[in-house]
Amino acid sequence: MRCGRLSVPEDRTKPGGRSISIAFVIVPATGPRTLPPLYDFAGGPGISATAGADFWAGPGTIHRQHRDVVLIDQRGTGQSAPLDCPELHLGDLFEAPLDATAVAACRGRLSAKANLSRYSTAESIADFDAVRAALGHERIDISGLSYGSRLAQEYLRAYPDRVRAIALLGAVSPQAKLPLSFA
Repeated sequence: MRCGRLSVPEDRTKPGGRSISIAFVIVPATGPRTLPPLYDFAGGPGISATAGADFWAGPGTIHRQHRDVVLIDQRGTGQSAPLDCPELHLGDLFEAPLDATAVAACRGRLSAKANLSRYSTAESIADFDAVRAALGHERIDISGLSYGSRLAQEYLRAYPDRVRAIALLGAVSPQAKLPLSFA
């Protein structure tokens, strides 16, 4: 596997402003590269794509026979300027996951170090395309699971000439207002 980072503007309307680092992993093809690379967009929102590298190196190896697999941590997740909220108890069945006081505390703490309005689907797909360009991939295939399917649809809408094929698993509609339904 090859790991990398790409520096991008946190706010693309202010190119001289703060930059953030986007982490990615390339899991190489096991044979001759005859297919475009597969970019696997993680779900959540908030799941680290690079944390899934073990799957692609192990059980997912069959999908790498003729292509590299590229995993990119969406901004705010994994190793890409993570926005962690230990105040929230996600996954704890005995506590409210989106307690208003805890959400406000987390937002206040994170706002001091990041422009939270720039951690969006649109910004993330621009980051993904910047990684694609930096890696020299003319056209790509995309797979997206759950919220990753939303990212895939938005990437296709923004950059249709850069996508050869797309697979949506557990598709999320572009009209869905995540995380509104989570509460």
